Amino acid sequence: MVRITNRFMISSKKFVQGRFGAIRWKAFVDELQPETARCFEGKMNPKEDVDFDRVADVLETVERMFKEDREDILFLLGLHNSEDDLSVTQKLLMKLLSVERILKIAALLWKQRVKNGGEILIERKSRGHVLATVRNFGQPIPQWWDYLTGWFTTAISFAGGKNVKVDWVRGGETRANPAEFSAMWD
Repeated sequence: MVRITNRFMISSKKFVQGRFGAIRWKAFVDELQPETARCFEGKMNPKEDVDFDRVADVLETVERMFKEDREDILFLLGLHNSEDDLSVTQKLLMKLLSVERILKIAALLWKQRVKNGGEILIERKSRGHVLATVRNFGQPIPQWWDYLTGWFTTAISFAGGKNVKVDWVRGGETRANPAEFSAMWD
């Protein structure tokens, strides 16, 4: 079973509350499965992790409730959560490294944030263009891949990439079918 650190849950709560307010946050929690809603009771430890089923429920509910407000809501959630997950020191250090180096580090961080979730491989295609492949992710859902486009975009932007464009190219329908992302920047 794939497990994700509670950082995802903590950042997602900040995103929904900050963007949509307390009333819509309450409505959001009411729409979650009871097991997921319980995750938001009390203080969450960012170092603990949660079953991906809870993450999937959050992503699916964000999409269902807020997609009318913003078509790219999962991308925006990925942008927010990726930035929220970084400390000020990490953000400063990222500005000193190349985008490709940052993406390789992000691939290593994946193992810390996503337990039993496969791996990310980064392949340089040309200057300002890489192919990121997520292999062996155990519980694929389309919302996760949409979310990751924002996650990758933030990493590239913090490393100095301009006009960043990340697209989920294909795959990820099953564990055996890797998801591929094309990332381009100036």
